[in-house]
Amino acid sequence: MARVCLEQVSRRFGGTAALDRVNFEVPDGEFWVLVGPSGCGKSTILRLIAGLDQPSMGSIFIGSTRVNDQPARDRDVAMVFQNYALYPHMTVRENLGFGLKMRGMDPAAAQGRIQTVAKMLGIDSLLGRKPRQLSGGQQQRVALGRAIARNPQVFLLDEPLSNLDAQLRDDTRAELKQLHQQLGITTLYVTHDQVEAMTLADRIIVLEGGQIQQIATPKEIYERPANQMVARFLGHPPMNLFPIHLEAGRLRCGDQSLPCPPQYQSKLKPDHPYTLGIRPEHLQICFPPDQMLESQALESNKSNSMADHELYIKAQVSLVEPLGRENLVRFHLWDDADRLLSLVTTAGTNIQRGDRLCLGFSSTNLHLFDAVSGLSLCLM
Repeated sequence: MARVCLEQVSRRFGGTAALDRVNFEVPDGEFWVLVGPSGCGKSTILRLIAGLDQPSMGSIFIGSTRVNDQPARDRDVAMVFQNYALYPHMTVRENLGFGLKMRGMDPAAAQGRIQTVAKMLGIDSLLGRKPRQLSGGQQQRVALGRAIARNPQVFLLDEPLSNLDAQLRDDTRAELKQLHQQLGITTLYVTHDQVEAMTLADRIIVLEGGQIQQIATPKEIYERPANQMVARFLGHPPMNLFPIHLEAGRLRCGDQSLPCPPQYQSKLKPDHPYTLGIRPEHLQICFPPDQMLESQALESNKSNSMADHELYIKAQVSLVEPLGRENLVRFHLWDDADRLLSLVTTAGTNIQRGDRLCLGFSSTNLHLFDAVSGLSLCLM
């Protein structure tokens, strides 16, 4: 096992930068997940570490060794691809042992390791079969087993579960986490699935346009996103975002206004564009809209500490999506029918399309972003 470090790594294809001065260090034994939209550079990072591609500039270290000039076969990394990449003419046993054979391992020792890995993954009864005789989940286990059998310093996993159905993906994800806890091999994992990212990662790297947007634990990224892109990308349903500006000491959103929380008062400039963010689970249906005027009158009589924790917006329901034990409710602000937002309610909540509501939330759950730079004011 070993740390993996990228220093000022860029990769260009002609005039296009797939990666732009990327820096990070994965400590020995940790499981890091790379997420981001298609084309952001996730798979390119894995290919550079594996030696399947070369950086245009910068340095890549595995352990204390700079590996830029090392061929892929000498880097002691194992990569698992989205399409499994099994040899169709070989049995499961032969696929598992192929890397060991190429490294010249003693055949008896290799067979012992193959048996151990196959039992670990629950495929020891399949050793005589060929890939076409296996299900998708079984093929994925063979691909993982081939990587594990090599006992590499680093695992590189490029969307290995994306071809599996939902239930099998959940089961295999849990097995992956258990395997990492058991083996302790430094792992970089690429995915589009934020559930995989949040459940598997020690830390998450969020990328966009070949640049790192944030590196943090899953909890920190969810609770304190560095910018609007991270806030929008992590979370299902995603964070609600809508434009606001400061006017006469209040947050203005179209025809609606909210008291400005004290923690932001010194950070906001009048008439500068900002974006307010609130996660769907932090919105609550408070009262029907005909009581809004009364609530505003009550607000003026509250103590400052109480008023700071109760903010309201007026909304109209556009769509209700039942999800079993809860409902996903799509709505829009009264004066902005084109901007769909969302909240999550319990399944028994009686809400219909067209209902007008007042939604409340606490200032402690509010996020504010500079609309020009996209950066979070929470972190400034």
